[in-house]
Amino acid sequence: MNDYQEIIRLLRNENDFLVVSHVNPDGDALGSMAAFGYILQNLSKRFFLYNASGMPERFSFLSMPGKVYSSYAALPRPFPKWHIFVDCGNLARAGQEITVMADHKSIINIDHHAANPGYGFLNWVEKDVPAVGEMVAILAKEMGMALKGALAEALYLSLVTDTGHFSYASTKADTMRLAAELVDGGVGVGYFNNALENNWSWSKYNLWLEVLGKTKVHADGRISSLRISKEILDRHGANSQDVDGMINFALRPLKVMAAVSLRVTDSGQIKFSLRSKKNLDVQEIAAQLGGGGHRNAAAGLLDGDIEEVESALVALLEKAIKQLDN
Repeated sequence: MNDYQEIIRLLRNENDFLVVSHVNPDGDALGSMAAFGYILQNLSKRFFLYNASGMPERFSFLSMPGKVYSSYAALPRPFPKWHIFVDCGNLARAGQEITVMADHKSIINIDHHAANPGYGFLNWVEKDVPAVGEMVAILAKEMGMALKGALAEALYLSLVTDTGHFSYASTKADTMRLAAELVDGGVGVGYFNNALENNWSWSKYNLWLEVLGKTKVHADGRISSLRISKEILDRHGANSQDVDGMINFALRPLKVMAAVSLRVTDSGQIKFSLRSKKNLDVQEIAAQLGGGGHRNAAAGLLDGDIEEVESALVALLEKAIKQLDN
């Protein structure tokens, strides 16, 4: 799925765009959306930014090229002609409202998830690229734009978060070269890291203490699991955004091969997240359950009791680990 050249042509010749990222945006989703906005701004295009969850407070330090709309109906008229979806592995990831409103013939799909079905009119999907921001940087450079200032900071947010500060196996030499180019473009690494990482509330701090303190261990210490109930969130005055990144700590013990995080959503569904080490492919497990992601990081939504969901996921992970052993 590589309509890259057609996307370049369309961006140059068309006008009136909406840039869309997935609900509960992580750094790649938000950084890619912001960077794309700066590209369109530099091209003097009419554009708007949309995320069904709105602008996350933890990323409030990032300069944005415009307001982030969380309601499609609230967009200025006329509605945008083209819809650019970034970091959305499937159409549903962007939220129900935009899924209903966006015509297939208006969608430009730019993504790096292996299971992306190519839901757009134009599709550029690179499953081996660690962050969509790296793809957006390629577009910017193709159009002769210098990667500096606010554009560089948005791209850096994308790279640093989706590579785990350049520590994940997906990180390539090209990724590191791009990061160096962004630093040359004005990104202050120390300032940026402080703004990104050292901004916790005590509510989040105490939430992590409790949940990580109750980590469960399975399969002779090779699988760990976390549970985040609505009651725990409410008791600490925390929200779903405060959970982000917690699962990575459940993967830290030396013997652990896979970690599971389970959170009860407001709708009563179970949001599961999976992390793994080395060659253990959790994307395949998530895909079996209607989710998606990457080899070592995947997620999805399931109905049912949290204990039953936990048992089912642990059983699938244990089976996959045994297959690797053989």
